[in-house]
Amino acid sequence: SGEIVGVLAASADVTDKVAARHETESQRALLETIYEGVPVGIAFYDRQVRLISFNRRWVELSGIGDAAAIGAVLYDLAPSAVASADAHRKALEGEPTRQLDVEYMRPGETEPHYYDMYFQPVRDSSGEVMGMLAAVIDMTAQHHLEKQKEEFLAIVSHELRNPVTAIKGYAQMAARTTAHLDDRVTHALATISRQADRLKRLIGDLLDVSRMQSGPLLLAMVGKELTGRGLHRRHPILTELIGFFRPANVGLV
Repeated sequence: SGEIVGVLAASADVTDKVAARHETESQRALLETIYEGVPVGIAFYDRQVRLISFNRRWVELSGIGDAAAIGAVLYDLAPSAVASADAHRKALEGEPTRQLDVEYMRPGETEPHYYDMYFQPVRDSSGEVMGMLAAVIDMTAQHHLEKQKEEFLAIVSHELRNPVTAIKGYAQMAARTTAHLDDRVTHALATISRQADRLKRLIGDLLDVSRMQSGPLLLAMVGKELTGRGLHRRHPILTELIGFFRPANVGLV
């Protein structure tokens, strides 16, 4: 007759599903906090180098903050980014790459900034490259400090080398013109000359260290005789190296 005679109730335990959803939401919130909070600019691009997403720090470093930029090609947004096109190509071909101390001009600004940039390919579930992740670190302050250090060392080395050269020259001239003086004066003049040479070498070492920190250092190869009596006293480090590579049954004269 169509009359209701009872109620059928059904229930299912969804505790695990709810817990899993809460865990997923917590993980997403954690990742979002990290993404927005790290002092590194992070952006994701598709294979056409179109901007898909970015964090707050990337906006600060790139000078591109309009939400309408999503979907636009990076090179249209920031023409100076074309300088990194080769690194982008490598990343989109599956090769992680980086560029250090890259000069970048923010749109609308006249003073360049200097960034370290790291590009990492992003793959889908099948392993195909679907885009790239870019991480940008601001090195502008360090760049200017390095330049100031190089300028300081160049000035210091020039100002030190001139008086050292003069000291050595006068010591040598005095030694030639005071041959009639006693041995103590002769010894003192020889000591001045040796110490001037030592100071000149130290200045050269200081400049070499600066060059090594700034980039590759060109080395001049010089032949050296590694045999002869007394080698172990004159060059103990060479003796150790020779002993490392020499067969055990061969002695060192």
